[in-house]
This record gives sequence, structure tokens and C-alpha cells, in this order.
Amino acid sequence: MEARVTPSDRFRRGYVPGFDCRLSTLRNTLAYHGHPFSNGMVLGLSGALCFSYADSARNRLPFHTVAGVSDQTLEGTAAALNLYMHRGRHDPAHAGPALFREYLAEGIPVNAAVYRPALKRAQFRGKPVRISDATAVGFHYVTLTEYDANTGEYTVFETDAAAPFRVTEDELMAAWFHDRDHHRPLRDPFQPCDGHWYALNAPKSVEALLPASIRHAAAKVVHGFFAPPVERMGLPALQRLAADAAEWHTEGWDEAALAQSIVFMKILEHWLTGGGFGRKLYGRFLSESATVAGAPELRDVARRFAGTAAAWSALVAELNGAVKCDWTAGVFTADRAKLREAARALPALVDLETAQMEALGRWAS
Repeated sequence: MEARVTPSDRFRRGYVPGFDCRLSTLRNTLAYHGHPFSNGMVLGLSGALCFSYADSARNRLPFHTVAGVSDQTLEGTAAALNLYMHRGRHDPAHAGPALFREYLAEGIPVNAAVYRPALKRAQFRGKPVRISDATAVGFHYVTLTEYDANTGEYTVFETDAAAPFRVTEDELMAAWFHDRDHHRPLRDPFQPCDGHWYALNAPKSVEALLPASIRHAAAKVVHGFFAPPVERMGLPALQRLAADAAEWHTEGWDEAALAQSIVFMKILEHWLTGGGFGRKLYGRFLSESATVAGAPELRDVARRFAGTAAAWSALVAELNGAVKCDWTAGVFTADRAKLREAARALPALVDLETAQMEALGRWAS
């Protein structure tokens, strides 16, 4: 007798580790539904590649943050591939966790926005694993694939490991609704852990949509760079970053805030986007698209993005070498001379970004 393939087995077969939790859970959920795109292709189709810079006065966190991927990956990819998104903010007082069980019983994975340190403590319960809360300022999506009524446990897939684990209902609820019971000294107000979730249904075939969707998504990225919807994005924000960074070595910039900001910059540059603020992944998207969309000229644009990604990674590494952060002791210091030297690379990055977007725009238009 052939062994039954469980939803978790099926999810694991199509699983690829990723970076940004929205992008990763979306990519793996799409693979579960029969569309095993690469991380790069999902990022590209979303049209969410961007440049964003907000100093502490314009930011929802008390830092100067630089990002390369917006929080619109779910919306953008859903529009590009004609997906049906189920999403919301669950109220356990109204329906408990029953909503998840209905979806899971139908074989539809559910992605829940949890407080990651709490979920990690549940995953490694009873083991001597040190889990830090220091940089957990928002929520983190994970994927639920099954509910076992006999044990009361949910099967969970993280975004960076193919091996699932199980948590009890109480453990899941504690991580999912963490911010209702706990106060975090530093929290992104747009990413509370209080019941956010999403799931999706996908068409059986999306191939006919790809050529037009690829071109439209690329046009969105170019438009967002040269005509951004908000002042903290696009070319104006990049130029402002270059001007601000040229002054970071002066006493007018708070040393502790700069040091913490640069550490978060590293998290956003590498750990959440795969290197170069998403430019490395986007270059791979363009390389794939050269074949999918029948546009070999995109390979040259892809090389431009790969070069810009390497330049961003080098800059962020140099900046991180200029700061020291002890989150336990609350001590944050910066070598201002090293900051001044590192900032000299930014005008060239403005030129690289502009040139690559112009090249992409010539193809997209």
C-alpha cells in the first residue's frame, strides 16, 4: 500500500529556505500549490524592490533605516499571478483557533505572524538554546500545515529550515498574540503580534501571465525609484541618505542611535533580503526573466544589479566595522573617522542605482 502523502510532506518537498518572511512563506506556499518559483522570481513579480531611507524623525522606529524591499510583496505577487488571498486579523475571543483548523483540514497552509523568540522557545523547549529578543521589533510569518486533533499540536515550518516542528495550541497562541500580553520596549507599530495571518488559493496555471507580469513588475520598480509614492523612497531618499551619511562623523548625529541603526542596516541588507538590499535576488530574477520573457537583453541589466548588490554589501560591512553594540549592557559606540571614510562610497552608489534603473526602464517601457 502506498504511504499517504500528508500536507506537511507535500510542503516539505517544494520547500526552499528564504530571507524576508513574507517573501519566503509566499514562495513556499506557491510551491505547495504547484508553482515552484525561485525566491528571486517571487520578489521580481511582486514589484516590491525599492529603495527606502527614513531618518529617526521620519521613521516609525527610533533609528535611521535603509531597506530595499517594501512590505508589499504579498499584494504585488497576488496581483501579478491572480492569486486569491485570504487574510485578516483573527479574534480568538470570537472563534478561537477553529479558523485555522478549517483551512488546514482542507489542505490549505496558513501563514501566521508570530513573535519569533516566543515560537523559538517553544520549538527548543527543554534544550539549552539561547534566544535573544534584542532585534525582534516586528512580527515574523511562519507556515502552519497540519493540526493533530489527537495531540492538539500544530505542524510549523520556519522560513530558514526545511525540517518542521510541532507546537501546542497554547504555545502557538502565546507567540501569535504576544503583544496582547507583553510590552516590548521597542516595537514596530505596523507589525504587532496580535493575530495577523494569510492563506491563498492559486490558479492551476499562471504561465500565460508571466511575460506581461514580469514587464509590468519591472516598470513598477523603475517608476517607484524615479517617481516614489512617499518621500522616504526612491532616488530622492537615496540622495538624502548620501547627504546625511556625509555628516555622520559630526557631533550633530547621536552616536548610540547611529550604532544601532547600522546594525539594523546589516539585518535588512543581508538577513532579510539575501544581500545588497534585495539587488542580488533581483538580479537573479532578471536572469530568469531573460528566458521566460524572451528578453536576452535583461542579462546585461541583471549584471548591473549584481554589481550594485556587491557595492551595497561592501558598504554595509564597512559601516558595521565602525560600530560596536552591546545589547545586554546597552552600550553602543561608533568610530566617527571610519564612518566618514565609509560614507565616501555613497555618491557612487547613487550613480550605480540610477544607471541600473534607467537600463531596466528602457526594457520595461
